[in-house]
Amino acid sequence: MVKKHFKKTKYDVLVIGGGPSGLIASGRAAENGRSVVLLEKNNILGKKLLISGGGRCNITNNKHDARILVESYREKPAELFSLFYRFNVQDTLDFFLKRGLDTKLEAEDRLFPITEKALSVQEVLIEYAKKEGVQINLNSEVVTIGYSESKKEFTVQTQTVEYISESLIISTGGLSRPDTGSTGDGFSWAQSLGHTVNEDSSALVPVALKGQWFKELSGTTLEYVEIGIWQKNKKLHKSKGRVLLTHFGMTGPTIINMSSKIADALKNGPVELSIDFLPSVSEPDLKEQLTEVIELHRNKEIASLLKGYFSKKMIPLFLKEIGINHKTPGHSITKENRKSILRALKGLKFAVKGLLGKDKAIISGGGVKIKEIDFKTMESRIIPKLYIVGDMLDINRPSGGYSLQLCWSTGYVAGDNA
Repeated sequence: MVKKHFKKTKYDVLVIGGGPSGLIASGRAAENGRSVVLLEKNNILGKKLLISGGGRCNITNNKHDARILVESYREKPAELFSLFYRFNVQDTLDFFLKRGLDTKLEAEDRLFPITEKALSVQEVLIEYAKKEGVQINLNSEVVTIGYSESKKEFTVQTQTVEYISESLIISTGGLSRPDTGSTGDGFSWAQSLGHTVNEDSSALVPVALKGQWFKELSGTTLEYVEIGIWQKNKKLHKSKGRVLLTHFGMTGPTIINMSSKIADALKNGPVELSIDFLPSVSEPDLKEQLTEVIELHRNKEIASLLKGYFSKKMIPLFLKEIGINHKTPGHSITKENRKSILRALKGLKFAVKGLLGKDKAIISGGGVKIKEIDFKTMESRIIPKLYIVGDMLDINRPSGGYSLQLCWSTGYVAGDNA
């Protein structure tokens, strides 16, 4: 067999994966005077970042108190306290503001770039890495990774180049959106280096619902509603927030964060979701409002009388869903009609068809066991100078900027220590 010859090159720090954590890690390591190479298998950096937050990029969540921030993560890992002590939400905002990108606050304490473009975030990160002297190699898919205990160095091979480095940062992401390059390669490498990888069991995904209602309203945002999970006429869970209607059903932070509970309920039979369109108005108060409006404007069409509750596009579809013609005048709306409208405003139900596959997950669960990582440095407790960051870690994080905050914090701390 002919031995394959590789072009050999050596760096202080090698970073695999050019997403948010990889970019900030490589930039910080280079800023500290290290020679750094960043390997990205795609032809662009930050491919998944560009589609995050619907293309707007939810940079972080506006929780500056570390205790409150940690409480937002499932299982509330104590390791995050030492991480956020070293790089927190304010540090994230300062990082981007220092480089010319301000943020804006939206519902549920989510922070977005003032430009409302994920591209702006990508540009800041790339400019940071380049300015600090990071060697960025695109279309560089890693084939193998090795570690020499005697030489205390890593060997990373692509198809054509063999890289040698003193420190290695793996930032290849989890298994969400494999079309962007997150195909789980990093998990295999972490296992080969002796790490435990917990199974991906809690992907946060959109929900598919039965009926035509959603197809006709695709792209419509419900800014503040309450979603209930129902099974056998019993409400299992409820959550308030923003929801986006799509051709298949619903997505958005509120739904995404409920998807694991919906998945658990589906194991026990059919599930319905309810929408309370006016969660801040009690049912008795709403009943009084409806009665008064209909009585005062008896000759107007019911569609016109519901303008304060829905967008113009939604009204006829909402009424059709409960069997009322939108052109019916107020004086022809019966007592039963009013009850139907009231019930639907406070809890219109739709049957769950299922959850979208993990290939459509916003965030995937599972990953490298966090007890095997020192969160003061993000260094492996198993292999010296190996750093594992971002979505590679088994930390259950909700949608709403929490995943990206983990990327910024773990990436920066790893780069600072590599």
